[in-house]
Amino acid sequence: MMRNVMLSIGLTLSSLVVFSAPSYANTPAKAVTKQSLAKQELIDMQQLKVIWKKYQQDIQQMQQVIPSLQAEKDQAKRNARVYTFNRNLEQSKAALKRLVLADQTAIKLRQGITNHATKYQNVFKLATLDKLSGAQRSTLERLNAQTNALYQNMQKTASQLPKS
Repeated sequence: MMRNVMLSIGLTLSSLVVFSAPSYANTPAKAVTKQSLAKQELIDMQQLKVIWKKYQQDIQQMQQVIPSLQAEKDQAKRNARVYTFNRNLEQSKAALKRLVLADQTAIKLRQGITNHATKYQNVFKLATLDKLSGAQRSTLERLNAQTNALYQNMQKTASQLPKS
């Protein structure tokens, strides 16, 4: 019986070894050169500009739907819509993490968008509530002032991005 257990463990381990091999094992590695890095930086700079435009549209759309979300009586529907908007911001943050950026202005904008998105998600959740307590209202006003200042800084930073 011990032999059967050892055989089944051995088969399991050998199958793990076979199936755990990376699928990219047979693809040749690409050398990272200054030229390829510069090309990727240029592509990612353009991608940053696209993300910034979409981010601005997302924020504008979120601000426009706040009154309708406040009026929404069905909590589940309200939460689903808030989740959808916040997921868009999370997707922007995830896309920003993958960018290869060398320009300090671009790096500053990426960091600004990430910080703003994180704070604005909280502002949005609070702003969509139909009734706020005094503490919630105070928190909303404080966070809203912070996110407005961050947004103004991001607009200034984005205007300083290199034209290409």
